Amino acid sequence: MAQTLPTAIPDPQPGLRHPLSFNRASFLTIGALVLVILTLILKWPHLAAAEWNAVAKHADWWRHADWLLLGLGLFFVFCTAFDAHPRLDLSTVVAGMVGGAIIEVWGTRAGVWYYYTGERPPLWILPAWGMSALSNERLQRILMAYLPASWREEMLSGAEGHPAIRRLYFAIMGALTLFFLWWVRDFLIHPATLLVLALIVSALISGKYPAYGLSLFFTGAMLGILLEIWGTTRHCWNYYDGKTPSPFPIFGHGIAAICFWKTKNLARGIWSRFSKT
Repeated sequence: MAQTLPTAIPDPQPGLRHPLSFNRASFLTIGALVLVILTLILKWPHLAAAEWNAVAKHADWWRHADWLLLGLGLFFVFCTAFDAHPRLDLSTVVAGMVGGAIIEVWGTRAGVWYYYTGERPPLWILPAWGMSALSNERLQRILMAYLPASWREEMLSGAEGHPAIRRLYFAIMGALTLFFLWWVRDFLIHPATLLVLALIVSALISGKYPAYGLSLFFTGAMLGILLEIWGTTRHCWNYYDGKTPSPFPIFGHGIAAICFWKTKNLARGIWSRFSKT
């Protein structure tokens, strides 16, 4: 009698069990990143010139250099090159850029924040969303590698999750949704706010892989702290409340990470269904 092979347990998303290392694709991704940076500089030279002039005009340039921006840039380069898998990484970058475009159109058109250039939104910010999404997922994988093996396996194969983790997930996401409503209370009647709220709720309401979702949220919020401190203290963007940084957007980066992840899975499911027909 033929033995039936066990059905493979699906992971939260492909590639999470790959060994972490630099590989041949690392050099290709660095080259692609350099090409993107050069394109941004050539397309918007005044942005690069403003940053350069702010430093070069001082003899003690090291006191005026934007070390936080440099650190974030090097971190993004590292995350782009480390454990590169172009097909999987491209889906993350695209999800980040598309999701970021929706967020930026909402925020700048509703008046929740504005950029120093006055653009609503500036196109040059969209690649940063893609890089941030990729860097966050890479950071999550690196930190996950240091967890006990049993914890990692629960995070990757526990689709329903431990009851306590599942309750914690819904408690945190429910509290953050209420926080979002309070933070945008002056903009609730704007159609874009209602659309973004619907997208957030539709992404968070699914409790599949709650441990993995929480880990993405926390690494996204960690990265969000640095991004928001840089952006608001340098006045690259400013929020309606004038805070540097405003509190909710820090958590918003974590929520966005969950939304990007679930958007990719939805797209994969749709593609798989149509490819079989």
